[in-house]
Amino acid sequence: MATLVDVGSDDDSDDQVSWTATIDLPIGETSIDVEVVDDEGLSNVPENPTLISRLQLPTTLMKGGAGELLALQNYSPSYKLELDTLAATELGEFSVNWAPALDPATNHILSADVNAGVLQIISTPVDGGLNEVEASISLNHDSATWSFTNVISSAFDAGSRRYFVMVTRFPIDQSINVEESEVYSFDVQSKALSLVTSQAVDDREAFSGSAIVWADSKLFALESLNSLNVGIIEIDVDSGLRSSMIATLDNTAVLLTADSNNSALYAVGITSIAKIVLADSTVSYFSEGVDNLDSPFDQPRSAVFDLSGNRIWVGDDGVNTVYAVDLDSGTRTVPVKAGVGDGGPLQFPRDLALSGDALLVLDDQGNAPSKLFSIDLDSGDRTTLINIEGGNGAGASGLVVAEDGLVYYGTNNEIYSYDPTTEVKRQLLGAGVGTGVVVGSVTSFSLDEVGERLLVADYVNGHIIAVDIATLHRSSAYRYEDLSVTLVTDFVVTSEGLYVLDGARGELSFYNFLTGDKSVLADTCMNRIGQNVMSFDYNSLNTVTIRADGKEALLGGSPMVRFDLENNVCSLVERGSYLVSAVYVDGDKILAGAQNRIVNIDLPSGESVTISKL
Repeated sequence: MATLVDVGSDDDSDDQVSWTATIDLPIGETSIDVEVVDDEGLSNVPENPTLISRLQLPTTLMKGGAGELLALQNYSPSYKLELDTLAATELGEFSVNWAPALDPATNHILSADVNAGVLQIISTPVDGGLNEVEASISLNHDSATWSFTNVISSAFDAGSRRYFVMVTRFPIDQSINVEESEVYSFDVQSKALSLVTSQAVDDREAFSGSAIVWADSKLFALESLNSLNVGIIEIDVDSGLRSSMIATLDNTAVLLTADSNNSALYAVGITSIAKIVLADSTVSYFSEGVDNLDSPFDQPRSAVFDLSGNRIWVGDDGVNTVYAVDLDSGTRTVPVKAGVGDGGPLQFPRDLALSGDALLVLDDQGNAPSKLFSIDLDSGDRTTLINIEGGNGAGASGLVVAEDGLVYYGTNNEIYSYDPTTEVKRQLLGAGVGTGVVVGSVTSFSLDEVGERLLVADYVNGHIIAVDIATLHRSSAYRYEDLSVTLVTDFVVTSEGLYVLDGARGELSFYNFLTGDKSVLADTCMNRIGQNVMSFDYNSLNTVTIRADGKEALLGGSPMVRFDLENNVCSLVERGSYLVSAVYVDGDKILAGAQNRIVNIDLPSGESVTISKL
């Protein structure tokens, strides 16, 4: 693949020329060859061309130095972004905890964590180095009343070098108690950590907060009034007293930031952004969701004000995107390319299947209808084939590509066939479709060994039913008790038999078509993994993929398990990653669906490359 770049003329005498180009690299490639050709056709190969990889921005944003934005991601490279030029500098890999804020005097990131009822303040050098616990304090956490306590938000006063942290307690019984928040102050110079808000000095009831910000020498907080309404309060950091500033905001705000002039607060909500002028507490709304249908807010997690660019940067975990919101027009754009490939956002790639040179993905879109994507394996570009109406991705139940190119997909107890050539779809299973046995709740499906029937796992009625594709008649093929399984989470049909993943037991078993024998394949080796992997949960295993030679299985979940069927040996594909689905592409190479992205993994080396991600 060659990319031509027109440099233009270079009339100085230093024999040097500079240029930039955005070039999509093939899967797994990390370098390029550069050849320079002049007007007379003479070529020259530079010795050391500079290659800057496509930036993959995380969504935890915070203020850096003057004119800088820090974009942080644990266990992956974080970045410093120059706001004027949008040039990115990789900071390397380091780990920060919750609610980070930068202390510009030391160039350290302060963050917080709650461990065993103790609030810890942690310092992390931006330029490299180990985390250090700066201070700790025991929290007021009655385990009989409160389920857990989380760090929610932070603010930093650069003048006094104080780091403020909001923590919230969540009740065991929400019908009796409501969430309660407290704010703590950490003095960077004295290392003192103390409680700011306290009912002992406050005549108001306990409050539930979602965000804090330091502005105009004051601390402001978003107060959750109920599930729909929020207000803004001012907190006196010396006395702990709280006073109401804005009784109610109309946009269900979840984030709070302030402009650099200390003249206004900005409350970011799902539907819009509210501007609150500090001088007179007037409120106005802009960047309405109805005007930004192609750039929706889903789960905004962080917001940073950028006065020089007249915009607010919003990091949204739900769509894995960093937006720049223009303060005048309210328009949301993505000025820095975040991820790999263009197209709609991946949320949760529930099922994968290869179709020619493309990867098909049945994607769980959360509370929105599922989507069927086609992903170009060279560029990572995503094309939406079908917006699956009438249900959300929680019911996604399978994706199969037949030898004739027909695509079968399932969602919300319905199964369809789809012809990519004619774009015609046909419903094969669902209310009022077909005859025969009743279907309760579909967990997965597959084609039989000759491609004439759909085999559908029905959890409610405890059997795998067969659907004749020609007549749509349904009949019982296998009973769960005959297969000795509790819950068929997923299964694969081969010419030799049936591989069944029992999600209730964490077992992979094989049912031989010829002999009728059933053998449990992956129980003891997964027990060994369970003893060595913290938080390994069999119930999280929800997909099974069998290699073409029948010698290996992949069990998708948290984490994904690789199982050698010949030698009864299990290993982890990626420690700590939630890989829900996979498909073999070439021997020991797989494509796997993780949250928000598709990755290409070399199983022997463990090397992983993201090939498509918004």
